[in-house]
Amino acid sequence: MSSMSRRHLMFAATGIAAVAAAPRIVFAQAAAPAAPAAASGPFAVPPLGYPTNAFEPHIDAKTMEIHHDRHHAAYVTNLNNLAKPIRSSEPAP
Repeated sequence: MSSMSRRHLMFAATGIAAVAAAPRIVFAQAAAPAAPAAASGPFAVPPLGYPTNAFEPHIDAKTMEIHHDRHHAAYVTNLNNLAKPIRSSEPAP
């Protein structure tokens, strides 16, 4: 019995994950276009200082859009939620 190298294991795992995710990808609804949301706190997502396709062919434009418009925006939203003052149910003295 031959042992499987790490490279072959990674290829096999990637293939299995792709097959498992295929129905989700095929039947997924298209995401709504990301509109720049108004900052609801002291922090805001700064616009990119370069076009989203600036790093092609290494990083494609869609990956940059997802990372900046969704992931980075989620981090900033969570930071703004942390920065909000905590309101207690007790009256102030």
